[in-house]
Amino acid sequence: MLTSENLKGSETRTLIKKFLGSVNRSAGSSGFLKDLMVERYDLLDAMVNCEAMMIEANQALVAQGREPLYAIYPVDGLTIADSPLAFVNKGDAVKEQTFKKLQHYLLSPEVQRQIQAQGRRTGMVGMGAETADARVFNPDWGIDLNRALTPVRMPSGPVIREALELYQVAFRKPSCTMFVLDFSGSMRGKGEEQMKEAMRTLLTPAIASRYLLQLSPEDVTVVMPYSESVVGEWVVQGNEPKALDDLMMKVENQAPLAGTYTHKALLQPV
Repeated sequence: MLTSENLKGSETRTLIKKFLGSVNRSAGSSGFLKDLMVERYDLLDAMVNCEAMMIEANQALVAQGREPLYAIYPVDGLTIADSPLAFVNKGDAVKEQTFKKLQHYLLSPEVQRQIQAQGRRTGMVGMGAETADARVFNPDWGIDLNRALTPVRMPSGPVIREALELYQVAFRKPSCTMFVLDFSGSMRGKGEEQMKEAMRTLLTPAIASRYLLQLSPEDVTVVMPYSESVVGEWVVQGNEPKALDDLMMKVENQAPLAGTYTHKALLQPV
């Protein structure tokens, strides 16, 4: 199990940075990542995703005449996506009966077969290989139903927080982020304040760290305010607090101007 001592070790840090250094894209959902892998097959080599998403991706790739992915299971533990069906009981007997009917339907043998045909495991602890369709749970794709599913042991809350903070400031690949800010006349008042409040959250280290949005020493941040033309290009390299304070002060001091020419700002060479 990951410990704070692991995170402080140079060997662990080197391995994590090496692994994350190969990550070109991240995604907010497993389905989006699967679609991205299929759509950009020639640009991406692999993905870290659910077994079911791997199966769906391979089905799409094979249909396109492309080489499928090969599933690799971490040996020291897996993260298992187990989302139980439940509802909040507020004493409504009719809703409870409706829920039980839905539950009974989903657990019926026919529906369980349909769920399994989508590449999702069924049963309390997975399922046996003898009940699975090899065309779906294809062993040629590395899908292994004989493997014992061992959940990874999660570290304590403080260690998770420490790991996430290190990811932000030390482990992840550096990024170049551009903020194109609308300072047209229509933004006066509430719109201006909301925009500046958002930038305070992003550029003030103490606030950004609450939401794991802090910058790394290798990040590049560009702020481009505009109205009828581009007002300026303010660039900060790294996460030095003084430089970020100065950048935020420029944003605070910028007032809305006259017209709006968003296209000119978006097409502005940097």
